[in-house]
Amino acid sequence: MLDKMCRMLSVEDGPVFLDADAKKTKECYREIFDLMQGDAPEAPALIHAAVARLVALVFCARLRSAETVESIPLTLRRPVEWMRLFYFENVRVSSLAAMAGVSSGHFTRLFKSTFGTSPIDWLRRERISQAKRRLVGSQSSIKEIAEQVGYADRFFFSKDFKRHTGLSPSEFRERESSASVR
Repeated sequence: MLDKMCRMLSVEDGPVFLDADAKKTKECYREIFDLMQGDAPEAPALIHAAVARLVALVFCARLRSAETVESIPLTLRRPVEWMRLFYFENVRVSSLAAMAGVSSGHFTRLFKSTFGTSPIDWLRRERISQAKRRLVGSQSSIKEIAEQVGYADRFFFSKDFKRHTGLSPSEFRERESSASVR
């Protein structure tokens, strides 16, 4: 189940916390999932403790990953942070370039040489990643999720989602919900 979650969240492709200790993190998740399956009276307290350890691991990883921000050119830091926080907003490359204080062409070239993809493709992958989490973690409709992650058109969202994952949003939700039942 943990491996499925990692695949769903594209952890290998672009982890949110680059320096998280994978072994310790998996152990915490396993402990939490095992405790959730039981019905011991102390389970809720043990789950809270395990979640606290997980949060501490992630927090420490976030502090360490702040050092990896150093590898991102200074010019790109502000626009990248903005895209991470406001992935659901409509944005143009010209606005991102203005944040960086460079021309659109220069921004696009610098972004592509740093991340290996265009700013808009990077943003679309971020949106799809967020959509995956919402499809599994909520009962919101496909249309609502599309809007929540920045797609004005649910049909374009579905097409884009399928292009990135190989599944439609409803197929993805169904597959992941049936996988968690097993």
